[in-house]
Amino acid sequence: MFQKYYQDLTVFYQATHIPFCIFDNTPQDIFRYPLLSNQKCSRQTLKQCVGKLSVYNFHQPVIITFSSCMLALMALDEQTNIMFGPITSVPMSYHQFYSIVSLIEDLDDLLHLYKIIQCSPMMTLTQFTSNISLFIKLAFQKDILTEKMIFDIHEQENKISKNTGRSQKDKYKTPINVISDIISFQKNVLQYIKAGNRQGIEDSFEGEMQLI
Repeated sequence: MFQKYYQDLTVFYQATHIPFCIFDNTPQDIFRYPLLSNQKCSRQTLKQCVGKLSVYNFHQPVIITFSSCMLALMALDEQTNIMFGPITSVPMSYHQFYSIVSLIEDLDDLLHLYKIIQCSPMMTLTQFTSNISLFIKLAFQKDILTEKMIFDIHEQENKISKNTGRSQKDKYKTPINVISDIISFQKNVLQYIKAGNRQGIEDSFEGEMQLI
């Protein structure tokens, strides 16, 4: 089960403070960090997540965005899946969160996910996707660029894109200098992880990540 990913996920959380939830194809919520023992996503919501992942390969992250809010789904193996987030790039009230997240139908899940946002770091989409690629590198020794990730865009964002005349491809195209900075950042963090330099990891996320 998820035990083989536990060490990598622990290091990842210590470095990024991005919460995550492990669930299987049943679907059943089986592990989360940080642990909220009285809060679990409903089978209805997890079934939606399993259905969305069923068409993609293992280790292929699907980034779901709702305006300033984002989360990532990924199948770790044939039975185990993970949800990273949700994360937001700006402070958000529950009313704002409720108004933009139409994918989640269960109101209890909406409240639960909003509570997670309240104790999660704020970051941009570029920072979030960079962290997801870092986890894939750490856990599976694979490199994946932002351009290779799957983006599931909320309808409200599609309307914004149409109004501005920008295509979804242009909207999420990352400049070459940013990609270079991200790769350099990832290499530094991985070196610190291998050396067991926790202070170096924390300094990188506080310093280099802010620059990116």
